[in-house]
Amino acid sequence: MEPDETTDEETQSSTSLGWWKREIYDYCSYYLDEDGIIQKIYHDPNTEETFRTSEDIKIECSSQARAKTPQHKGVLKRHDSPSVIKGVDRGTTPVSFKTRAQPPKYFLQGRRGPISGGTYGPTKLETNRFRSHDSEGETAWHYSQAPHELNAPLPDTPTPRMLGTIYVHRNTEDGSYQVWVWCKRDGRELGWQPVDLENEQVAHPKVTTRSLKLTSGGKPSWVLNSTLLTDRGRVQLRVQLGVTLPSQSPRVQRIDERLRLEANFVNV
Repeated sequence: MEPDETTDEETQSSTSLGWWKREIYDYCSYYLDEDGIIQKIYHDPNTEETFRTSEDIKIECSSQARAKTPQHKGVLKRHDSPSVIKGVDRGTTPVSFKTRAQPPKYFLQGRRGPISGGTYGPTKLETNRFRSHDSEGETAWHYSQAPHELNAPLPDTPTPRMLGTIYVHRNTEDGSYQVWVWCKRDGRELGWQPVDLENEQVAHPKVTTRSLKLTSGGKPSWVLNSTLLTDRGRVQLRVQLGVTLPSQSPRVQRIDERLRLEANFVNV
């Protein structure tokens, strides 16, 4: 076959390809300019596809780089260094600290008001043994008094060697008492724990059958829980009945006997 001769298949194939090449399309692209206006760009269909594609990419990249991204509401503008406004007093940042509560005050029954006596303390360790069929030990305490309250036992108080050691302070201005017990505070470290004898029953750290009480003379004592219950019941009954009789009167003795029986029944 000569080079100038062609078959029908080759002619149809070349004609078909030529028809597609001669077809004209409208090529265009869009981009956002610096002023925010959408621009339309027409491209020559006779230009090679690879060139037009790369050109489109260049135009889109350059337009995106020039376009401004709108700032979202509520977004603060970032600064490299803090700014200070002249003439404005910013003040100080308030800081709160956990402070220890004031140790509660306790008044003996019918013992309110100023009392005589100077300032002294802490005293040397005083002790008084206690013993019953189910418990044995001793009450140990330090004592001080002054015409003011304390936030804690005095600094020169010796470190106790026994759990349940007591510190008693009396305020001569109003006759009130403040009481601390040496124990594990919050179940952790040893320290002086203020106690509220007015509203709480303070149990011994080691002997659970005994609780703390201040005698009529202001001395501390670890008494049996039944005894403490009897004493409290006696006071409540006297208040309810309006009894102000001496403790040895027949009526008070009957009240005490009744409370002892009730306390023994509770212990059984």
